[in-house]
Amino acid sequence: MEKNSRDLESKLEDSKNQIASLKDRLDEVRSESRTDALTGIPNRKYFDEKFAAETANASETQEELCLVVADIDHFKKFNDNHGHQTGDQVLKLVAKLLSANIKGRDMAARFGGEEFTILLPQTNLRAAVTVADQIRERVRTKELIKKSTNENLGTITLSLGVARRGAISAW
Repeated sequence: MEKNSRDLESKLEDSKNQIASLKDRLDEVRSESRTDALTGIPNRKYFDEKFAAETANASETQEELCLVVADIDHFKKFNDNHGHQTGDQVLKLVAKLLSANIKGRDMAARFGGEEFTILLPQTNLRAAVTVADQIRERVRTKELIKKSTNENLGTITLSLGVARRGAISAW
């Protein structure tokens, strides 16, 4: 009986370890399914989930909620002229700059192609416009240098729009 008890305890411990391992793997898969593979920031699927949750929360709490939508200007032409690998590097750069210029509960996501979104909970319209303008300026001032040839590819620009529940501003 004592041996059976030890065996059962051992099997229970093994089961606990297997469950913990499966839970860790599930968390990894969940994270991968919400992350854009190229840029490493949240993808459209995760943005949609977060947007729905933040919208519901803002409605319930009457807190401010703003959304910035950004599009890389003339990206198709850039891709055609410089190649998709260079275009991918531009997408990564923009994602990095978006992420570096937000904080707290804010979230930057790749919406699709060369389009990005930034969700700004608890942010008023004026502050959201300021964030968008800072990002626009930071992207505009980055000179693009092709690593393989040291060729200066110039700069890229973004077009951005800012929306608040019930108000829209764009430039």
